[in-house]
Amino acid sequence: MQSHADSPCIFIGGRRRTGTTMVHGLICKSDDTIELTRECTYLWQLMHAYGVSNALFDDHVSDYFESREEFTAFHREAVDRYLGHVAARFGPERRIVQKAPRLTPHFEDLAGLCPNAKFLVMIRDPRDTVASQWGRWHRINKRLNIVDELQRFVGLYKSLNQSRQVLGGGRLLFVRYEGLVVSPRETLGEIAKFLDISPPATDDDLSWPVKRPPADPSSTELDGQPPSRSRVGAYKGILKKDILDAIERNRAVIAKETGIDCFAADEPENKERFANTWPLAAPN
Repeated sequence: MQSHADSPCIFIGGRRRTGTTMVHGLICKSDDTIELTRECTYLWQLMHAYGVSNALFDDHVSDYFESREEFTAFHREAVDRYLGHVAARFGPERRIVQKAPRLTPHFEDLAGLCPNAKFLVMIRDPRDTVASQWGRWHRINKRLNIVDELQRFVGLYKSLNQSRQVLGGGRLLFVRYEGLVVSPRETLGEIAKFLDISPPATDDDLSWPVKRPPADPSSTELDGQPPSRSRVGAYKGILKKDILDAIERNRAVIAKETGIDCFAADEPENKERFANTWPLAAPN
């Protein structure tokens, strides 16, 4: 019997507002992948349950399973059934692609359950990421705690940095949002090579289908459009000087915690300033 958990699935993550929706849409233009789907909320919930139960195994779960190994095998079977359902629905000959920012903290667990899967993580200048999230909250008349949002950004990539050994061996690729929008063809070529899929054939293929409705607060006028550099450095018109000064003072700390210099150049026209914004090599 075919194990779908052993298939070369593709999982896309990253902090919210880093371009996960865009890269998902572009990857699913490939002839080798399933069509674009909405966020994999069900899979996220499965993995959340697995993570919580693993952490509480001795105190709350051990009565139900002979061992942690039996529990892991039980959950792997659940994930396998889910992936098999997705394959049957969208075509078993195509690569399964699943995307949800909330799934990202569970990538290490997914790597263990799906040994042939690959993981794509978007990363964006934290100033633009926070500014974009601020705009999203503003559209629904809520106030964003910028300090908390920045801490969540750092916490996510710190966790991924600590998981690099588990996610190594050519299974993890960080992709710069700035690299994707400044040089989309080049960056998509690197992504396709890493994932072993065919890239979009022509520049006309750089538009992408949209699943989220216009009323969704996460939607923007750039949805479905070819990658645009118009949002690079947009934080300068949104974040106040005291916030920017505080981020700048902590720039070295952020780089150390996340394991990556995630700050990008402000002038997308100057490609030399984007020397560090192309996709990062998979960790050793």
